[in-house]
Amino acid sequence: MDEHHVTISAAAAHLALQILELEKRMDLHMTYQREAVEKASRDLHERLQEMNRFREENRELTQRFATTEALENRILTVMVKVETIEKGITPHLGPRVVALEMAKSNLEGRFWALAAIVVIIEVFMQLWPLLRPH
Repeated sequence: MDEHHVTISAAAAHLALQILELEKRMDLHMTYQREAVEKASRDLHERLQEMNRFREENRELTQRFATTEALENRILTVMVKVETIEKGITPHLGPRVVALEMAKSNLEGRFWALAAIVVIIEVFMQLWPLLRPH
């Protein structure tokens, strides 16, 4: 029976070693899992901070831009002002514009006449040696 008792003691010692080894592995595995969860938590926290920064920047940009309704009101106001100015200026500009157009046409006509005279003189000067009696 001593032999049987030694075998049981050896088996119990072997099982105790295996249990210790499994506990060490479980502790190591739990440590790795804890580290992985902590890293994932840090990464998630950083991503959430980036998202919050992005949201804040987006909110600031949105506040800088005018709404369509505000722009339409502003454009309408400017158009009304332009129409008012045009109505006030147009009656006075009509005769002035006509006078300016006439003066421009008159000046263009004079330049054309002057250019024609210069061309005639140049042609005459070129032909003068040929037309002069020898």
